[in-house]
Amino acid sequence: MSESVNIVVVKHGELRERACPSGLIDPHAILDPEPAHRAALLSNPLCTSDDDPVQVLAVAGQTIAGRIDVIPGIIRLAQPDGTRADIRVLWGSSWFVPPEFRNTMAALMIIMKWQALWPAAAVVGISQMALPIYEKLKWVNVPMSRSVLICKSRPVVERYIGAGALGAVARIGADVGLFAHGVALKMWRRGPRSRLKVVPLQLAPQAWDEPLARISDSPTAGVARSTAWTNWLLSNTFGGNSIARTGLFAVRDGDGRDLACFIVKDRLYETATARQFRNLHLGTLIDWAIFDELRISELDVVALAAGELRRRGVDAIEVCSTNEALGASLRRVGFVGAGQLAFMFRSPPKGPLGRDDLKTASAWRVRPSDGDNFFA
Repeated sequence: MSESVNIVVVKHGELRERACPSGLIDPHAILDPEPAHRAALLSNPLCTSDDDPVQVLAVAGQTIAGRIDVIPGIIRLAQPDGTRADIRVLWGSSWFVPPEFRNTMAALMIIMKWQALWPAAAVVGISQMALPIYEKLKWVNVPMSRSVLICKSRPVVERYIGAGALGAVARIGADVGLFAHGVALKMWRRGPRSRLKVVPLQLAPQAWDEPLARISDSPTAGVARSTAWTNWLLSNTFGGNSIARTGLFAVRDGDGRDLACFIVKDRLYETATARQFRNLHLGTLIDWAIFDELRISELDVVALAAGELRRRGVDAIEVCSTNEALGASLRRVGFVGAGQLAFMFRSPPKGPLGRDDLKTASAWRVRPSDGDNFFA
């Protein structure tokens, strides 16, 4: 491309007025045409001003040459004096530069502008293709370890043996073993856990604001939670043909007190994971919060969420967490390690997230639902 590339920042008020900035054209369909996607960006409760950025565009002449959506959020950070500070963060989403412009600096220019807009930039869920770019720009990688529980053998057997008669025989033997493991998992949930009630909800109740705010204060840095943010996630999609099913659940004791909550989602993937499993019905514990740590543990929440996902008939269940102790506990009850989900952030060395103590997973409370990964 002979024309030089410039950067345009689209603000919240401008996106509300028009889907494509005035004076620009989009012949390569870089801007998302889904009304649901645009509506989600506009309804974000953490957009507090019409001047908040919502998109960064690369422009060649009058032609849109690349894009990333940016989603305002908040990270709550412990200060040396013991207080907490709310740091505004821009989550990155839907970063795309078409082949016609990949021999320009458009992709790099978009990221450079994005990370310079606010005190912090962050992203959850990064493709292997994009990861080296973030690493070269000195983004901090705080991985969430992924643990997977196989519920049905079909995707695994078909991947390694095939879908024919031999595969069918192998599936019978494998499913017998998985059924026995499922029985063991139910036995593990007996005792005090059996008295807990899992109640489906459409939206998070306002009464959760106080415990969600309290959870956001730990450990050193955490992505801020509120009922407004949770309900925004549940009420929006980015559109498209492959929309996941989601579900919010409260965990209550016998007296009706809420001890925890969690969100699950399930979706059929034509191809999933680096091993290229075909037609995988994957269930995910995408978000969770514990209101009373003395009466319920993260492992309890995983067990209850796994029960809900099994009822949806999923082939496998994934849990991603920065908590190494939780990962070890999951392996003891039949989960297996399956790589990582990347949480990455960028802040100047003297910026609010530039501290060395924030470069380890144990410093963070982050969930797979953060950023735009809830909609992936």
